[in-house]
Amino acid sequence: MGMTEGAIKSYFLQKGEFLDDIDEVIQREMNGVESKVQKKVAVKKGGLVKGLLLTILGVVISLGLAFGGLKLYEYLRDRSKTEELVPVTPTITQAAAPAGSVPYRTGSSIDLLSSETYISKKDGFSIRPPKDWEVDTSGKLGAPIFFFSPKSSVQGKVLYKPSINVQTGLAKGHVLDGYKQFYVDDLKQKLEDLQILEERKLILSGRDALLMKISFTTNGLKLKGEVLLMVSIDTAFVATGLDLESHWSEVETMVETSLYTFNLL
Repeated sequence: MGMTEGAIKSYFLQKGEFLDDIDEVIQREMNGVESKVQKKVAVKKGGLVKGLLLTILGVVISLGLAFGGLKLYEYLRDRSKTEELVPVTPTITQAAAPAGSVPYRTGSSIDLLSSETYISKKDGFSIRPPKDWEVDTSGKLGAPIFFFSPKSSVQGKVLYKPSINVQTGLAKGHVLDGYKQFYVDDLKQKLEDLQILEERKLILSGRDALLMKISFTTNGLKLKGEVLLMVSIDTAFVATGLDLESHWSEVETMVETSLYTFNLL
């Protein structure tokens, strides 16, 4: 229990202290106690303010993260509807990159194909080439896979082997239609007299695809052919069949039938 002011004075008088000195000591002690109380109150107030600010900051950060997460979800949800692909550079070795479409012939045309399916696990696709066509996977001709007819077409003194090749390219946007336009625009800058003769939208093994029939001139040769375009997430697939324009009608059915067997793994 604390002592009263009178008791404190009595205590110091018994010890021989002057009254003025006693009053000074008491006042100093009282001021010290008041100062300590004020400091404690200030510390408590500062702690409350700091806690309140941290709480508000936490709420703001939580709301920001929630909003950012919502926008990321909406972006990923809508990405497949808006993104497109970068065009694959065409292979102009033995032939040029694109090709096109004609009315698809069913029935016995499947007998024109090899009984074995070529599978590329590395590039993620499969295709059945025409029967007895040679396979070249060296990559030296530009595309990772080429199929060549055992018979050559003739234009003057030039021998040309009908072929099918498959290329893949990185995807960085564009849905199929947008990629097709981007791809065609790119080809027009690289190929002489490029003509889009026909195009057809398809669904192959549950996937959207586009088949085009084109003609163009390269190295003095008039070529004609078909190209199949397909897009899967971050990869564009371009399967192309070509021959001399004068000889195209003889290989058209087997080339198109082969392209229709193209599938993604």
